[in-house]
Amino acid sequence: MPKGAYWRDRISLILAALIAFAVIVGVFYLDNRQREHAFTPGTTFYAIVLAILLLFFALLLDWARQKPWYQEISLLLSQSSADLPSVPQEAITWEQRAVREVLKEQYRLYEAKLTNYRSQQELQNHFQSRWAHQMKTPLAVLDLLLQQWEAGEVDCEELVSSLRDVRDRLAAGLELMLYNIRLSQFELDFVVQQVDLLQLVRQIINEQKATFIRYGIYPKVISEPERVEVETDPKWLQFVLRQVLSNALKYSRREGAERTVEFTICRSQREVRVACRDFGIGIPPEDLDRVWQPFFTGTNGRRFPEATGMGLYLAKKVCDQLGHPIAISSEVNRGTTVTITFVAADHLHRLSADEQVWL
Repeated sequence: MPKGAYWRDRISLILAALIAFAVIVGVFYLDNRQREHAFTPGTTFYAIVLAILLLFFALLLDWARQKPWYQEISLLLSQSSADLPSVPQEAITWEQRAVREVLKEQYRLYEAKLTNYRSQQELQNHFQSRWAHQMKTPLAVLDLLLQQWEAGEVDCEELVSSLRDVRDRLAAGLELMLYNIRLSQFELDFVVQQVDLLQLVRQIINEQKATFIRYGIYPKVISEPERVEVETDPKWLQFVLRQVLSNALKYSRREGAERTVEFTICRSQREVRVACRDFGIGIPPEDLDRVWQPFFTGTNGRRFPEATGMGLYLAKKVCDQLGHPIAISSEVNRGTTVTITFVAADHLHRLSADEQVWL
């Protein structure tokens, strides 16, 4: 900060001091006239000059005291943004220290957001890379099926069944990618509605009817009341239920297992729960606490190479945004149960209001 700027910033202070000196002189002059005393201009002028010198001397001392702060600010302003340190260090006055603390807190928040953004970006890049690799598998299967068909090694019925399986895997992969992208702007794509949970579960089951038939698995829905309504976003909840059901179907293909996927809906005075239970291979205890982590496939991922490790991770993130606790329990060779709990959540309405403001 140049000296000229320092003095310009204090023009109002200097003018106020000069006006104060003039007022004091005027008061003394009027007082002397009232008392009929002689007024000595020389002495008054000497006092004014002395006061002005003291004022400027005090300002020079203040400039010298704060000079390191201004020099550091000038140096920072002359550097490129890439070379800037976090905050100025040479704070002298209370205001400068307060500014330094504000800048320090702002810098801390900026670094936290930047770290989180980089982490999310790395996660997104890693997911896209793994997703692209996973999509190669159904494409390779499709190419192999066409070769077998041209060679006459498969009949029409077997080809159609295999093509449907490839189609379902491609559709599931595309849905996973799309919802992963939308999740970064969740508040802009969010609408709270009264949703009939029983009807929604049946809809999800009907969507997977072909997969149930192909795997020889039977759905079962248990609900105490005929109509159970919850407040949520139906589109995001459908995505969560699809991921849960997809895992249940995938890991139910075990010899000797009960060929059933069971949905149970129960309601209490304060909350509603929907649980999806399969009777498949289950999850080892050492993997159970890590199923919500991105890209974690665990022991079962080695047996089912098509596992991406992103389904439950995204389902958990969506449930956290919706305010619906999600939990999982499992026993090896006994099956797995995923439970979603719906409770009264005011933040759903706040998110919906924010979404309306953005729109």
